[in-house]
Amino acid sequence: MSDYIVLPELGEGIDEGTITNIAVGVGDQVKEGQTLLEVETDKVVLEVPAKNSGTVGELFISEGQSVSPGVRLLSLQQGGFSGDDDNWPEAIAPEVGAGAVEFKLEGHRADNSSSPIAAAPSARRLAREIGVDILQVAGSGLKGRITKSDVKTFAKQQRLKSASKSNVANSVANSVANSVANNVANSVSVRALPNLEMFGPTKREALSRVAQTTALNMHHAWAQVPHAWLQDKIDITDLEASRQKHKGQVKAGGGALTLTAIVVKAVARAMQHYPRFNAALDNTRNELIYREYCHVGVAVDTPAGLVVPKVENANEKSLTDIALSLSELSSKARERKLSAKDLSGAGFTVSNLGGIGVSGIFPIVNWPQVAILGLAASQIEPRFIEGEFSPRLMLPLTLGFDHRVINGADGAHFLQFIKSLLEEPFRLLL
Repeated sequence: MSDYIVLPELGEGIDEGTITNIAVGVGDQVKEGQTLLEVETDKVVLEVPAKNSGTVGELFISEGQSVSPGVRLLSLQQGGFSGDDDNWPEAIAPEVGAGAVEFKLEGHRADNSSSPIAAAPSARRLAREIGVDILQVAGSGLKGRITKSDVKTFAKQQRLKSASKSNVANSVANSVANSVANNVANSVSVRALPNLEMFGPTKREALSRVAQTTALNMHHAWAQVPHAWLQDKIDITDLEASRQKHKGQVKAGGGALTLTAIVVKAVARAMQHYPRFNAALDNTRNELIYREYCHVGVAVDTPAGLVVPKVENANEKSLTDIALSLSELSSKARERKLSAKDLSGAGFTVSNLGGIGVSGIFPIVNWPQVAILGLAASQIEPRFIEGEFSPRLMLPLTLGFDHRVINGADGAHFLQFIKSLLEEPFRLLL
């Protein structure tokens, strides 16, 4: 008996990945939970583990191959395994080479009979190599035995059918693409680059997949979301004193009590108080969808590009727990070990560029969210308090929001709520 490992869902908006590392080979003994292979997507490198202990029977993919969720990756033998096991689960066979076709495995023969399938070993091997489902091939040999010629004939017929469907699909796709292109052209003027080489030497560098995805997402967000921003400065003098006092305690537990961690806690409280900031706009039904969970995304800069992992259920976590979560997420981001779950489902984003020293920030809303909070560098400024000037540590904040969902007054109330929590840190404990 054997199980078939298929590619799981890769996360929101991710339909494809690339096999970057196959950690096992045919005949290898593996344990439950052991990493079998790695798949790189636009955002993460996903490890695919073994569901059970067993022996690797067959590999249906190769390194460098593009795969989609549901694709059969390998077979995992449990007990007596036969390479001719016909009890395949429903899955999608991956493309292998230029002549491959995707098929749905239904678990029955082409003639709908339930009799065992008869096929020469060479025919089975060829079917696997070119991505043909042997169950769908009609045999012409003795007693219906499937030959290599039968497999080749079936593959040729499927390619012809696929080509016919592809022509129709391409026609439809071109029509849709032209419509989309026209809509984009109406909103954003796209011009070809001039010949920069005529002015001097140049060099080209390919964008990473993460950078390409970020560019596409930002373009989409900017084109679709009517942005508005509100700014304020918050006196965090007392907050910083408390942070310095208690950061050693959090560090001893493996976390870092950063300003970002504290702001995430404050944002989670504000999202509960103003649920519209944890909503999404469904244009197709003219409805707002209110999330009843409170996940806060945090923008993280990595060598591969910008990623936004989330602190799950931030409203239920203590400051220490949030600090620990952020430390773990930052480490995973640098090592490209973030999972699809880490990067999906946030209802709000925090972006802190204060550590780089910028004095202001105008962040773009991370659609389908409706708001984002940007932090710039804190600076000592004189403030007139009780009849005299005092040096105070001031934090510049910028709230960006979707003006279709949130109006200026809503944004002002939200920002003032954040301000009240940060200027009186004890309120975070209430």
